[in-house]
Amino acid sequence: DTSMQTAVKFFSFMAQIAWFSRPELLPFICLRIAKITMENGLCKHSLVGFVQFAFVLCQGKALSLSNVQVGCKIGEIAMSMLDHFDYSEIKTSVVQIYSYVQQH
Repeated sequence: DTSMQTAVKFFSFMAQIAWFSRPELLPFICLRIAKITMENGLCKHSLVGFVQFAFVLCQGKALSLSNVQVGCKIGEIAMSMLDHFDYSEIKTSVVQIYSYVQQH
């Protein structure tokens, strides 16, 4: 569904902006991406949201969301999905964000 893919792409861009300008919004945006994905299926931009949420879980002490073990697992799953699908358009973003997850 193109409208779902557009919505997930929009929220993944919003998450990138929030990362720098309003990090307290990042968990809500990432959960919105997850909700849309669960209701409509996976698209390439879903992986950006997943790895961003993994980052939130690994670095979320200030937001009371810290769960490094779960964050690392979500990041690993996003990376493995990146390997199984041809998502070259988002690969750089996912790998870059995942590198921050690994620095927990």
